[in-house]
Amino acid sequence: MMAMADIQDFRLEVSDPEELAEAILGSRIEACLLAANTGRSRLERVRLAHSCFDIARLSSPMLMSGQMAADCHTLIYVTECPRPGHSFNFAMKHGAGYMGFFAPGGDLDAMTPAGYANATLTMPIDVLHRETTHRFPDIPAEWLRRGSGFRVPDGCRRQIADLLDAREEMMRLDPGGMTDPAARLGFERSLLETYVDTLREAHSGREKIPWVAITRRYGALRRIRNHIAAHRSTPIRLDDLCLASGMSRRGLEYLLKDHFGVGVNAFIRCQRLHGARRAILTSAPAAGRIKRIALDWGFWHLGRFASQYRKLFGENPSDTWRRVS
Repeated sequence: MMAMADIQDFRLEVSDPEELAEAILGSRIEACLLAANTGRSRLERVRLAHSCFDIARLSSPMLMSGQMAADCHTLIYVTECPRPGHSFNFAMKHGAGYMGFFAPGGDLDAMTPAGYANATLTMPIDVLHRETTHRFPDIPAEWLRRGSGFRVPDGCRRQIADLLDAREEMMRLDPGGMTDPAARLGFERSLLETYVDTLREAHSGREKIPWVAITRRYGALRRIRNHIAAHRSTPIRLDDLCLASGMSRRGLEYLLKDHFGVGVNAFIRCQRLHGARRAILTSAPAAGRIKRIALDWGFWHLGRFASQYRKLFGENPSDTWRRVS
């Protein structure tokens, strides 16, 4: 069980996508850049008595995938989203004003554009049960078991915006990080009430979504991604992906452009570069190891691999190696 008292506050900027694993308390997330990393992402955490509040602002478009904390419910509210994003696990497009409610251990699979920002509340199972008993006793069992995504009603959006403004004001007055215990308790009480009220109001006015059409497109994307992962070291032809996804060449190109903002070859390259980077970060030092990793991930031209790696991550593979060895 996660002990909130053991969690530390932080405010930091990161350029390495691997560091975004810290963006949501208790989660295990991998971030895949979909374009060159041109800036630094900002992360902030406020540890509260019974919950944790995380704020993130991402500098580049990314594909985020992983699992939420196994013993907590996670509520991710999108505060900014300059272009439409995609929540594949909830089969929906999302933008500013959307919320994802994740069950313990729930899957996260989403595309977020550059400039995306969120405000995330993580609370242990017993805390959510206590709060919903009083404020949302008829919360659907399906939500508790599998989670849900929805657009937040306007009134709740204003309440969350007011809370975020109040937090900024408290941080301005107390740069040490809300050190006053009464301020922390009051802020947490408002957060818990507002987020649970948002669940209740969203459920009562839930909008209709064309699930069948959306699910079909996301299913095709899942098959494409699975095929790429299963053939990481061998050339992948466009016809192979068409066969795997059941789509035409034109439909496949449009699908990836619409959901990820990149073409087929660029998407394959990003996936493989991230796989190679994670291998470099976790492999034991050995002569010729970078070359072996590049070949394992389908990069036969080592000079081109280094150039593409540097363009995406802002450093050479050897720089990454030296930082961790």
